Amino acid sequence: MMVDWEERIDFARLRRDRVQKAQEAIAASEADVLLVFRTEDARYLTAYRHHLGPAAIVGNAAVVLTADDPPILFTMDEDHCKARMPWLEVDQVQPRANFRELAGVQEFTARVQRLVGSLENKTIGVDLYTPAMAAMLAAAFPHSRFVDGYEVLLRAKEIKTEDEICCLKIANAMTEAAMDAALRFLRPGVRECEVLATAWKTMTDLGSEWTQCANIVASGPYTAPYRRFTSDRIIRLGDLVIVDIGGCYNGYYGDFTRTWVCGDVRPTPEQVEVHQRCYDALHRAAAACLPGNTNAQVVAAAGEEHVLSSLGHGSGPG
Repeated sequence: MMVDWEERIDFARLRRDRVQKAQEAIAASEADVLLVFRTEDARYLTAYRHHLGPAAIVGNAAVVLTADDPPILFTMDEDHCKARMPWLEVDQVQPRANFRELAGVQEFTARVQRLVGSLENKTIGVDLYTPAMAAMLAAAFPHSRFVDGYEVLLRAKEIKTEDEICCLKIANAMTEAAMDAALRFLRPGVRECEVLATAWKTMTDLGSEWTQCANIVASGPYTAPYRRFTSDRIIRLGDLVIVDIGGCYNGYYGDFTRTWVCGDVRPTPEQVEVHQRCYDALHRAAAACLPGNTNAQVVAAAGEEHVLSSLGHGSGPG
């Protein structure tokens, strides 16, 4: 939380810097305006907090942004936002848009043009939409061109600000605490879901908003191939157990994974061999993470079949 005796995260600066980076990315792109439908990017541009998962609902939060005008939020929570988000002017908070029928799209586009001006003959970036929305937007703007708006925002988010880095560190501190709690709870006879519940409660107690993925505890035969959800399986003595979790702080996620042997037993020779091979592959890959190298070169440097396609989560804006 914020205090008066120490400089921590400056949330006003955080919001201001994110909009500035997005507008600079628009100016450097071929787009004149962005229509943003991903709720996480509505959060990025306006600090509007909505459902973080597990499904995208197009229209629950939409943002319109140009290189020169402040972001405009279209939301089902209009009254809440006007009451609690004073950094947005009155006209920056608009009622929810309906994208399920042509009349709704036409009404949305008319409102947008009243607020930011005509989009006729403009290049419009869109980050996420259905085939029906694509057809309806094309019908609403027959003389405009559409491009990938998601790519524009990826450029804006490549380099994190000072305040974003602080958010990431806090999210990882939550995750570290949850991992410690899960490992202290882990023992023969408990179920995967109980281990996960312990981790999730710890993160929630610390203020975590959501999770970076399903949050996963997989054990025994479910570790290879890796099964990416948690079940009610009873964990047995000597089982390998994967704990893959991440907390969320103000929309920024922690994420790390650890593999442990359940119980006070020594790993088998086979477990030691597999671990060592993966450990060596990871460090070979890390050594290849140099300016000028490609992701493909990093994977090639790993040179280990056990990592398969799961060496990492990408690089840069990926």
